[in-house]
Amino acid sequence: MKVIKITGFSLGGIILVLYVSPYFFKDQINEGIKSIAENYVKTEIEFKDLDISFFNHFPKLTVTLTDSSIKGSTPYQTENLISAKEIALGVDVKTLFDDKIILMNYLLQMQRLI
Repeated sequence: MKVIKITGFSLGGIILVLYVSPYFFKDQINEGIKSIAENYVKTEIEFKDLDISFFNHFPKLTVTLTDSSIKGSTPYQTENLISAKEIALGVDVKTLFDDKIILMNYLLQMQRLI
């Protein structure tokens, strides 16, 4: 009986940590996405909300940008290249503690692609 209690509390604790921990990294991931857009893609990414979860595409940390748009780079900076209901990014969890965040997967639920 004692083993079952310890196992139950351990599993419950792990699930609780997986559920709560993404909220501690939300600002860091938000800054990372904007930094990638500015420095590497040279474009503007706009999104209404940022959702972070371990459970959408377990075991990867999934960052979902809702009501997103990606504008073109020079000379098309006024054009929306992608307008998506959701853009989901799979994040390598180990890189959250490094200087660079590595995005492993990209999933799009498209509304419009130019």
